[in-house]
Amino acid sequence: MTGHRDVPDEEAVAVRVREALARIRELRPASDATPVALTVVSSLAEGADRLVAREVLAAGGELEVPLPLAVDDYELDFETETSRAEFRQLLERARSAPLAD
Repeated sequence: MTGHRDVPDEEAVAVRVREALARIRELRPASDATPVALTVVSSLAEGADRLVAREVLAAGGELEVPLPLAVDDYELDFETETSRAEFRQLLERARSAPLAD
C-alpha cells in the first residue's frame, strides 16, 4: 500500500476501504478447505498508508512492514510525537517488521 500523506476526508476514504475489503471477502469467501487471509504491505507512512493498514487490521487482516531505512532513521520523517507513537503502535501489530536497530 502506498498513497498520499494528505487525505482530506479520512473517514470517507476509510468507508471506501471497508467497502473494498468487504467486496474482496464477498468475491473470495473463505471455507474450511480454502482459508482466505487479507494482508496489507505498507511502510506505514503518514496518511493513506496508515489508514489502509488500520482498516485491514480492524477487518482481521495482517500487516507486513518493509521499511526503506532503519526504524530510528525512518521515524525522523514524522513531525510529531503523536505520529511516531502511531507508527510504533502499528509496527508492533505487524506480522513481519524490520529488525531492531
